[in-house]
Amino acid sequence: MVPKGVSKFRQTVVGKLEAEKAKLTPLSQEMFGKLVDEFAALEKQLAYDQEKREALATTHPKCQRLMTIPGIGPFTATALVAAVSDASACKNGRQVAAWLGLVPRQHATGGKERRSC
Repeated sequence: MVPKGVSKFRQTVVGKLEAEKAKLTPLSQEMFGKLVDEFAALEKQLAYDQEKREALATTHPKCQRLMTIPGIGPFTATALVAAVSDASACKNGRQVAAWLGLVPRQHATGGKERRSC
C-alpha cells in the first residue's frame, strides 16, 4: 500500500527499491532507477508549470476576477480564460455554461421536460 501524495509516493518507492536492491537483477535496478529519475524530472516540470500558471493568474486581470469566486483557483481561472477568450459572444452566462458543457440534467417524460441540477 502506497500513501497518497507525490512526495510520499516517491519516498516509498525509492525506499522500497533500496531495501529490495539485493533481490533485483542489475537490469531491473537500472530500469527502476531510470523510472525514478523520469518521475523526478516530471515532478520538476510540473512544479515549474504550476509556478508559471500561478504567476500568470495573479497578473492577468480576468484571472484575478475569476479567482474571487469561491472554489476557483489559478488552474481553473487560466483554463477558463484560455477556453472562453471572448465571453461577450454569448448572450448570457447560461449560454457560456452550456458552451462549456455545464448544463443541468434534463429529465423528459411524456413530452414534458423537467430540469434538475
